[in-house]
Amino acid sequence: MGARSKKQVLVGLSGGVDSTVAAWLLKKQGFLVIAAHFNLFDDERLEQKKYNSSKQKLIKKFCQKNCIDLKVINLRQDFKNKVINYCLKKSYAGLTPNPCAICNQRVKLTGLNQVAQNFGIEKIATGHYARKISKQEMVDMMNNQQIKELNPNAFSQNYFLAKAKDTSKDQSYFLSMVNETIIDKLIFPLEGYYKKQVWELAKQNDLLPNQKSSASLCFLNQDFKDFIKNKLGTKKGRIINIANHRTIGYHEGLWSYTIGQRQGLRIDQGGPYYVIKKDNMNNILYVSNIADEPELYQNKIQVQVKSLGVLLKKIINKNDFNNLTLKTRYAKSEIAIKKINIVDQVIQIVTKEKIRAVTKGQVAVIYYRDSVIQSGIII
Repeated sequence: MGARSKKQVLVGLSGGVDSTVAAWLLKKQGFLVIAAHFNLFDDERLEQKKYNSSKQKLIKKFCQKNCIDLKVINLRQDFKNKVINYCLKKSYAGLTPNPCAICNQRVKLTGLNQVAQNFGIEKIATGHYARKISKQEMVDMMNNQQIKELNPNAFSQNYFLAKAKDTSKDQSYFLSMVNETIIDKLIFPLEGYYKKQVWELAKQNDLLPNQKSSASLCFLNQDFKDFIKNKLGTKKGRIINIANHRTIGYHEGLWSYTIGQRQGLRIDQGGPYYVIKKDNMNNILYVSNIADEPELYQNKIQVQVKSLGVLLKKIINKNDFNNLTLKTRYAKSEIAIKKINIVDQVIQIVTKEKIRAVTKGQVAVIYYRDSVIQSGIII
């Protein structure tokens, strides 16, 4: 097959093992692979500069070895405006944003799609652990189990995002807010692989054997809370025990804490303590030394959405919420949904069990079995 007759795909190449193996697999499948590496963030620390320089050298070496055309794209300004500033604004307001989900939605996947359009490339790919199912597969599943006479033409998208085979590494949560037109174009080469298999492929084929897995915050080689604190500074306020409303310490800024947090409170009296809630107006952090403090649990969650998915509308109209689950953080298990109501652009969700440490600003994802059917921001 000649190079011109091969189907082109643009792969987002971070330099980690996952995106590297994804690009290699696409080459093995016969695609004409073009790679895009994004420069997102300038970290002025000498150690990080050396790390970034070393990583880019390895990326170039891999591409040269595998005859992959590499395009290095500067998205620093987009990233600053759409991710960094967003996270700083939300953190200052007392929320806990999810930078990875926001970056995928606003910068990485939109950027990858734009570069592909600029070069006339129809397909894009990443090293995420996720997969897709067609709208016909979704219709068949729903017709058999829940909603009869559902027509594929009712959906504007051709595919639904779904969980990867390796559910322990599944990243559909982080991709849930990506535009459906981009999901239609996406290929997930790692959808059927376990992480252990990916490492084995990398080692067996000498694909950057010294590389680590991509960090959860790939642009930042430090703790996100430390980064936020360095940017926003300090704002001293009281720490109050929610049981007796006594002041038991002082914090240096509510943006350094999230609901349910235990570590880093630095309270000497009768700990450990857990963050229960944040009063942003009065700059007060409420804590409890009871791990299962009742105020940490709730089964009513409100989620702000830009638009309501067709499938969720039909489920709500039928008032049948079987097989629907809610995920409120990446590391948390999903909880079965009992009821959903819609008020304007807000989804009001009632779960069958109470959820610990629901946090405003985080992403909430509604799954039908293994497929994403809606996502939004917890408010």
